[in-house]
Amino acid sequence: MTIWNDHHFFLLIGITVVGFILWGLLKRVSYFNHQILYYFLIIVLALIGLLSNGLGVYFLIQPFYDLVISIIISILAIIIGIFYLFSVFIFSQRKK
Repeated sequence: MTIWNDHHFFLLIGITVVGFILWGLLKRVSYFNHQILYYFLIIVLALIGLLSNGLGVYFLIQPFYDLVISIIISILAIIIGIFYLFSVFIFSQRKK
């Protein structure tokens, strides 16, 4: 069993792409013009960050994959999840 054929890995790739798209949208959406959209994007990005962290931990504890590749992918997923959560904090403070 390889990590490249696992459906969780494809889910992680999809979550990462959607997260970067939402992050880009949050940089462009004005809080004063679109408050509901702004809050919705913040909530969805927070959930994506938590899901990315969860999948990173999932790959970290899987004993069936190659150890080095599994650790690299899990650390990258956790770092990306932390980046998303930090971005949520920054965007929620920036609305003034």
